Amino acid sequence: MFKSGEIVPPYPLFFTKSYENMLKELKAEAKGKKYYAKKLNWTEAGGAAIIFPKDSDVIRISSKKIQPFTTEVTRVPGKGEKFEKLSIHGIDALYSTNSNDLYSTKLRWEDPENQVEYEISTYKKSPLTQEDLVAIAESMIQE
Repeated sequence: MFKSGEIVPPYPLFFTKSYENMLKELKAEAKGKKYYAKKLNWTEAGGAAIIFPKDSDVIRISSKKIQPFTTEVTRVPGKGEKFEKLSIHGIDALYSTNSNDLYSTKLRWEDPENQVEYEISTYKKSPLTQEDLVAIAESMIQE
């Protein structure tokens, strides 16, 4: 059963060209002011998520636009976190467990053609297995 959803604006991420351009523009508009704020208008989403609860568990499925970085970024596991590389219908995916995030078990993959990253995530104590998350991902990935 669907519980809630969210749509997030396409705010530029740190270390991306769009962030650098926005920062340059804001600095020029600020004209040396110590503090400067500007309302950012948006007409399309930068990402979206839907949440499905079941008993005390939650499944969160999200997508967001990929923003190319201006520098090389490598994701490394946090303390106690584990990464496992998987292939789902020939697409590289990353399964991570034991992070300190609220949704500590995650399965992520990218669709480079459409510039979208997908993620399925659950709570640490979720009874859902890696195979369960892979099955959900397989149902989402069109061959």
